[in-house]
Amino acid sequence: MKCLFLLNCRPMMLITILFCLPSRKHSGEDLLHFDINETWRAMEECYKLGLAKSIGVSNYSCAKLSKLLENPTIPPAVNQVEINVAWQQQKIASVLLRE
Repeated sequence: MKCLFLLNCRPMMLITILFCLPSRKHSGEDLLHFDINETWRAMEECYKLGLAKSIGVSNYSCAKLSKLLENPTIPPAVNQVEINVAWQQQKIASVLLRE
């Protein structure tokens, strides 16, 4: 965040937190543990400072999105997920449409 400010960069259009899906070799646990709320607070600070025009997430499951939505000051503008004819992800789609 400081780097963007010190370099006097123009605001980014969208900054997202990417959640990588584990390969089939791994269990359902996160490969990298991090505090979603602390990371999101830093993203909100970028938004408030004008370093990002919007903030969001990518590949968040219903559970991860629900956890994130417990305490945000600024809700995510987007949850970028892959949806196609073969992989419709109706559960996450219905949650996103509700929010």
